[in-house]
Amino acid sequence: MKKCLAVIACGLLAVLALAACGAKDDSSAQNTLEASLVALSGDLLTVQGTDGSELVFSVKGVEIENAEAYKAGDAVTITYTGEVKGTDTNRAVVVSVQNPAAESAQSAAQPEEKKLTGTLVDATMNAITLAVDKEEYVFATEGAEMKVLDGLVVGNTIEVTYTGELNGTDTSGITVVRIVDGAVNTVEQAASSSQAQSNVKITETNESVWATAGLNVRSGPDTDYKRIGGVKTGAEVKRTGVTDNGWSRILYDGKEAYAYSEYLTTKQPAAPAATPAPGTSAPAPSPAPTPAPHPEHTYAEISGTVVDASMSTITIDTGAGSYTFNIEGAAHDYKNGLAVGNWVTIQFTGALNGTDTSGVTVLCVTDLDDNASPASAGAGIGAGAQPENEIGTGAGTGGIGNGVTVG
Repeated sequence: MKKCLAVIACGLLAVLALAACGAKDDSSAQNTLEASLVALSGDLLTVQGTDGSELVFSVKGVEIENAEAYKAGDAVTITYTGEVKGTDTNRAVVVSVQNPAAESAQSAAQPEEKKLTGTLVDATMNAITLAVDKEEYVFATEGAEMKVLDGLVVGNTIEVTYTGELNGTDTSGITVVRIVDGAVNTVEQAASSSQAQSNVKITETNESVWATAGLNVRSGPDTDYKRIGGVKTGAEVKRTGVTDNGWSRILYDGKEAYAYSEYLTTKQPAAPAATPAPGTSAPAPSPAPTPAPHPEHTYAEISGTVVDASMSTITIDTGAGSYTFNIEGAAHDYKNGLAVGNWVTIQFTGALNGTDTSGVTVLCVTDLDDNASPASAGAGIGAGAQPENEIGTGAGTGGIGNGVTVG
């Protein structure tokens, strides 16, 4: 009899254990609840059940997409583990929340972005033309973000990001979001884009010359050519020729380059005299050291409203005058497209002579405007610039800011 009772007891224990395991598994099962949204506030989701009762769920740690589009009355589906007893949700753990209305709103608000890559054919202030598989596409660029590393040059590879649908080469049904030109232009490309070699005559020379000021070094005998470096005041360089338009052909890093002749002299500068200590004689002067041919240079800034722009030039009005800059080879950073009346900032090296910009090289054009005219324009030009050499760091006022040392 005792044996029989022991067997029955063991059987009961086994049944209870299995029941306990089954209960544990059930607690981890996922359940769903269809309800109407009352409010989503912080970590609390309040809904109304089909019976009209309100339930409040904690959604802390739950990723809810497009939560800002949730509106009272939206039909939602709550997936949870645990249990809900009446309006008591303390034992429920929310896994996810679906709101089809919010998801639809998100899709409508964020149209699919597409990309087209092609070769630059032409560009104006409000349009860009690309060649793709022997077909040409003309995109309206007004309002588009633009990132250009080294100037827009015909032949560069351009990536256009857009929304909408192309119809063959018809671009009227799309909106351009972004234009990216990440190419580093070669000297040959720059020359082919309105920087063609000038028909200048060169008189051959072979002599040492010294810079009388910090001096730009360019790829050709004109300020239209790309700046490739510079030399410091007092630096010695080898001159191999003199052009008939006022430039010198020099050797720079072992290659031919050009610098403005006005700031080069054949007379070696004297070494600075040392001040002798009292009762001693001055030491004999030593030859002047040759500075390294890679100086730090400075840039200046000028700001104003856009009057006109093309692929290679931009005209701005600072309030003190109108300036037209050559922007070939310059970086472009436009937040929302370039538009007449926008407030832009131009960084440059070289020297302005009144409104004459022929002596400067533009480094970057920045337009962070939301295409609304600024309240006021800058006035006046800062002091401290030097012609076709490095911009001074004297304090600027009005349109031009202080020079800033860059590498």
